[in-house]
Amino acid sequence: MKKLLLLFVSLSVFAFTACSDDDDNSSIDFRDKYVGEWKSNIIGAITYSYDGGEILTSTILDTTYITKIKKNGTDKLVINDKIFNVIGTNKLTIEPSDLTEQEEGIIVSGKESITGTLSGDAITLNSVFSGTWKSDTSEVGTITGNIIGSVTNTLVKM
Repeated sequence: MKKLLLLFVSLSVFAFTACSDDDDNSSIDFRDKYVGEWKSNIIGAITYSYDGGEILTSTILDTTYITKIKKNGTDKLVINDKIFNVIGTNKLTIEPSDLTEQEEGIIVSGKESITGTLSGDAITLNSVFSGTWKSDTSEVGTITGNIIGSVTNTLVKM
């Protein structure tokens, strides 16, 4: 009987000391909840100016865009093929980037800066752009001007 009691006590001690702590969250990556497809709500405006005066302001509104997000390394998220640094658990940063685009005879070039925030079930990206535009389709030759704009992209998990 003593041997049976000793065996029972030994197994009990083993069972309680061999298990890992179920509350250990050290391997959980908070970025996991942001991985996947998100619906974008993009709103903003771009203003073109020439010779010191505003000539055109274009409103940007798009609610049909789907954004895919994935993790990169130990502290980054890839959003729209851009790699963002995650600071703490709620701030996104990325180095300003040079942009050049051409459409309908107009060349736009400049610098874009993006900052962002992570909050539960939403991500907000704020983009600011400034630069120049050039058109060589004018009857008077090449004309150039300035361009500034800002866009807010609010992402909601699908």
